[in-house]
Amino acid sequence: MKRAVPVVAAAAISFALLFFAFRNVDFTEVLRILRGTRIEWLPALFALPVFDLWVRAVRWKLLLKPVVKTSAWTLFKLESVGLGLNNLLFLRLGEFARGYFTGIALDIPVWSALSTILVERLCDATALLILFGVGSAWLSDVISQALRRSVLLAVACAVFVLFGVTTIEHALDHFEVWRRLQTRHPRLHRLIEELILGTRALRSPGRAAAVAGLSFTLWLCDACLYWATAQALGFDPALSYLRSVAVLTAAAGACALPAMPGAFGNFEAGVKALLVHFGYSAESSIGYAALIHLVMYAVVTSLGILFLHRFGYSLAGLGRKLGEARAETNRL
Repeated sequence: MKRAVPVVAAAAISFALLFFAFRNVDFTEVLRILRGTRIEWLPALFALPVFDLWVRAVRWKLLLKPVVKTSAWTLFKLESVGLGLNNLLFLRLGEFARGYFTGIALDIPVWSALSTILVERLCDATALLILFGVGSAWLSDVISQALRRSVLLAVACAVFVLFGVTTIEHALDHFEVWRRLQTRHPRLHRLIEELILGTRALRSPGRAAAVAGLSFTLWLCDACLYWATAQALGFDPALSYLRSVAVLTAAAGACALPAMPGAFGNFEAGVKALLVHFGYSAESSIGYAALIHLVMYAVVTSLGILFLHRFGYSLAGLGRKLGEARAETNRL
């Protein structure tokens, strides 16, 4: 029963946002807008999510380097599986599945793999917030000063957490309780060590700078997808690249809330809210959101299922494996 509560809450939030996104929308007009998509832009729309996955794989390779050496291609497949399963499973269990498969495929502790995924997510949030903060300086006519200040505060908090993650191992060495934990609770001590192992990549200034650069690159790549979609739909006035970054941020913020698999409802509500604020019609906003969402969903989910089968798993058998992995986690 307790496990059903977050699922019900996520579904309720998504349905509420779905209602908000689609209310007072003329669906005939939305279909007309989508039928007018310029097909010459479609190759770019489908290629950009793949490039995003590749950049994520290269960044993850850097984060995993203190733990294990592997190829970006292997990590590209694992990234695809994790993000693809996020589109199919509640509670973003795709990330847990990615850590589980990574532990098996690379023969490393699952907790170390999950730790690098957590660092990855922190880097994503930090880079996106910084991009929004910088871009909002040129969009002061539509983005309030209060919102910009809130974003700066969030950036400061994210940077503080990242700094804490990179220094925690040295800090623990100064506490007697940490040394006592090794003798009294060796399994818990080992678990914490495995978690810390996944954070070591950011201690190298050069590697940390490369991770930061790749984090900005992947979001700028995603903003290109948002800009290109507006071009494909023939937005008038044209959606500028800076505004595309802002719309991307709104969509990411909405998707960070509890959501159904694929974040349907959350994504559309976030995109529509900002585009309408920019002066576009509700129908144009929903058509735009639907095209981006369907392209990203189709590319990432199909690649995820493909590579999941390449790893020797099916969606039917995945639940049992993840259940066993979570039971083992709980015992730890």
